[in-house]
Amino acid sequence: MNTGLSLRLIKGLSLNLNGSGSMVHNQLSIPKGNYFIEDVLLERAELETQFTYFASIGFSYSFGSIYNNIVNPRFSGGGGTHFL
Repeated sequence: MNTGLSLRLIKGLSLNLNGSGSMVHNQLSIPKGNYFIEDVLLERAELETQFTYFASIGFSYSFGSIYNNIVNPRFSGGGGTHFL
């Protein structure tokens, strides 16, 4: 399951929230056996889990003219008028 939210705080500034979670059913890469706690802490071994999750928060800011490609036609790929 994935979800995301973008809230406009003020003109040009947005708050972005993202999250995901999943149920894990197949962990074929984990061998059977006991592990020492040092192996797990040093990430040399993994433990079984039932789920995974991820969350992030961030800000984005955009600026400039909405007519940027018209004001400066030197930028390729934009609209505007091309003069010869």
